[in-house]
Amino acid sequence: MSDWTDVIRTAVPVGGLMVFFWPLRKYIDDRNLHDWLRRFRGRAAVKTPMGEAAIEVAEQQGSSNNPASANLPAEPGAAMPGSQLPPPPRVAIQLIEDELRSDLEKIPQEARVPMLLRALADTRIRAGHEFVYNRIFGSQISALKALNERGPIPDHDAMREFEPLKTQFPEVYGKYEFGDWAGWLERMSMVTHQNGVYAITPLGRDFLFYLVDTGLTENKPL
Repeated sequence: MSDWTDVIRTAVPVGGLMVFFWPLRKYIDDRNLHDWLRRFRGRAAVKTPMGEAAIEVAEQQGSSNNPASANLPAEPGAAMPGSQLPPPPRVAIQLIEDELRSDLEKIPQEARVPMLLRALADTRIRAGHEFVYNRIFGSQISALKALNERGPIPDHDAMREFEPLKTQFPEVYGKYEFGDWAGWLERMSMVTHQNGVYAITPLGRDFLFYLVDTGLTENKPL
């Protein structure tokens, strides 16, 4: 197999794990689609208006959780490993399952579970990074880069970096305070905050790598 797309295309459900497998992964890995999304996001990030739109994004930050760092929920009605899953809720899922099951027959039995776990982990973390990118502010990306380059930062230094934003974007940061701004990064598992010090996490570093790897712009509002 030449790349992760081939790995994911050959991965199939093993018990309850398939409930959480992203069936459209191979289509989302299409290079033409990535190029189009990169161009679209670059334009959208620069042209996103302030005011009500920015406040709406701040509200989304306040009510969101990172699917890459959260525990996988128990799926009602899901079968135990080794047994049959319930019928898929949508026909498209069934079609992808059938194709993956066919591809699985080409893979040695002992390699199937490790391959599925690796593909699932890669898919889940990419989905989490996509989720974060759709909500993160440009200033929060800058904060992650600073933590990655400079190392842990005490509270007072972090707050000093935040202060200019209140003047630059008063319509948002008049209500969305430092605790909300930094707390969202902590809730997304991008940073940790212990003993009055902020530090970047392995997931936060991987998010920065994801931005470079996918060519997504860091020039986002706020």
